[in-house]
Amino acid sequence: MTPQPWSRKRPHATIILASVVLCAYAVTGLSDPQLLGQALQTAAGMALRILPPFAMVFAILVALDRWLDPKALKRLLGAGSGARGWMLILLSGIVSAGPLYAWFPALAHAKGEGVSEGRIAGFLYARAVKPALLPVMILYFGAWYAAVFSAGIIMLAIVQGLAIDRLGGVTGG
Repeated sequence: MTPQPWSRKRPHATIILASVVLCAYAVTGLSDPQLLGQALQTAAGMALRILPPFAMVFAILVALDRWLDPKALKRLLGAGSGARGWMLILLSGIVSAGPLYAWFPALAHAKGEGVSEGRIAGFLYARAVKPALLPVMILYFGAWYAAVFSAGIIMLAIVQGLAIDRLGGVTGG
């Protein structure tokens, strides 16, 4: 398994970053207390906006860890899972919600459990199809356009995933 950028081998980097941020807030508070209040309100607002997606991904990770063993995950979504694996990963990408960055920890976990990078690329690509926005797309561009556009994204998700797997040396699409 490849080392993760958030590795525990360098906890001092996190402490240094936190110290720099706290010092910046302290300097701001001493020079302009009103600006510090605005900065803290903005930071709290951002934290409240990103907390739900992170909580959702955390819940998914806990559920995967608790109820889906690594062998089952690899069998369902691994390189040898075939068309069923592609259908599952594309459907998961289409119905996934929340900001993209919130999915990275879950996808890294899935990769560690044996899901190929091509399947992960397919998931990310398929996120461009948004069922909730299809009625708006149909309204503005027509049903034919929406169908062809969505089908094209899905087909290219598979092509891109297969290309990544092939370039990475994974076989058994």
